[in-house]
Amino acid sequence: MVFRQFLTYEPETVRISTQSAIAGVLIISDEQFPGWEASMDDRAESILTVENALRGVHLRAGSHMVVSTSDAIAFQPGAA
Repeated sequence: MVFRQFLTYEPETVRISTQSAIAGVLIISDEQFPGWEASMDDRAESILTVENALRGVHLRAGSHMVVSTSDAIAFQPGAA
């Protein structure tokens, strides 16, 4: 079982505190678009595309801080 707490959930940043006894995949039910990056405990992680649409991150057992950020052009000031 994975326990998670969303600390930040904004258009460009998602911060999640997790705790799990086993490894797995943390699925963020937002669409996966180019420009998203992820880190776990301040170390870069690969973003997974889950079910052809959602973002995911491999989650190791233990307590972790997962941060997903976007520099997608859609979030840039003046982008249409």
